[in-house]
Amino acid sequence: MAFANWLRIERVSDSGEAEIGGRRIYILPTRYGVIYATLLFLMLLGAVNYGNNPAHLLTFLLAGLGSNAIHLTWRNLRGLRLHCEGAGPIFAGEDARFVINLDAAGRERPAIQLGFDEDALSLVDVPGDRTRVRRLRVADLPRGLHAPGRLVVSTRYPLGLFRAWCY
Repeated sequence: MAFANWLRIERVSDSGEAEIGGRRIYILPTRYGVIYATLLFLMLLGAVNYGNNPAHLLTFLLAGLGSNAIHLTWRNLRGLRLHCEGAGPIFAGEDARFVINLDAAGRERPAIQLGFDEDALSLVDVPGDRTRVRRLRVADLPRGLHAPGRLVVSTRYPLGLFRAWCY
């Protein structure tokens, strides 16, 4: 179990900094991506069945657009730098707010989603020349020291056909 976690999680330095590497980004199609691929397959069947060259052209043009979307979704996360500053002390039952700085490393990164829980993701656009600060809320903590869990960084940019994420 520890070895599997070591393989999947981006390494964080002692100061709380991490840079997302290209080999630790996972990509899967969204529901719209599956519908898109199904429609492309049906268009290809129709083009082959009727021997229609413009239908072939349109099918392969849209397939090329989809393959470019895979690369652009992956590229939107690769190289993003994160710095977690932690959270301040709170009383029992209050919400903790973890401060995370996002640095785009010279390239604009739209539609970055991040959060500790898959259901409550926060959306942020990171301009190429500045750092964005995001405060993530962890609700209703009892007394004691707590680790918030895995930070999930994901994106569906540019077309929403694919979701790329990393831990």
